[in-house]
Amino acid sequence: MTLSLTYPTRALNERSFVRSWHRAEAPSGLALRWRPGAGQPVVGLHGLGSRGEDLLALAEALPGAPVALIDLPGFGATPGSVGDLAGLAEHLLEALDVLRWERPVWLGCSFGGHVALRVSLDAPERVGALVLADSGGLDPAPAPELRALFAAQALAQRSEEDVARALDALVARPCAATRAYRARRLASHSGGS
Repeated sequence: MTLSLTYPTRALNERSFVRSWHRAEAPSGLALRWRPGAGQPVVGLHGLGSRGEDLLALAEALPGAPVALIDLPGFGATPGSVGDLAGLAEHLLEALDVLRWERPVWLGCSFGGHVALRVSLDAPERVGALVLADSGGLDPAPAPELRALFAAQALAQRSEEDVARALDALVARPCAATRAYRARRLASHSGGS
């Protein structure tokens, strides 16, 4: 397996002066941002409608640890759609092989928690620890109705006020990742990026 690496000339955001983040694409097409470090690695998996970069503030709170923030299929820089969890878990394990990580801590937020659970069931020997944030039990895949609600086309057809209300109802306890997602969605209604 090969990993295509691109070394950025700047960090992902203004707070990230010390450590350089690298962008990579795994053989399966999963896009990830990773940084080297010492100690037990951490893999961050975002929720539906989010992207790996939304976990950047959390990753930066782990100084010195190797971290990979992965864009799940259909979000961020990874094309496609989520599909089945078993196949996705296999692709994530391939990405670990390329990074040469054995037993990372799997951090799963919301739907990313479902994916992390699936990895732990399919390959418990590849899981050093499991940290689930606002995650439910294991589903085979998100319901098509749920995916449709968060599709960019569906959100674009709703008013900004309606989208803001729906996002507020969805997120019981806001965090950096949910605030970033909400800001992106609202900006898309006003012509921002």
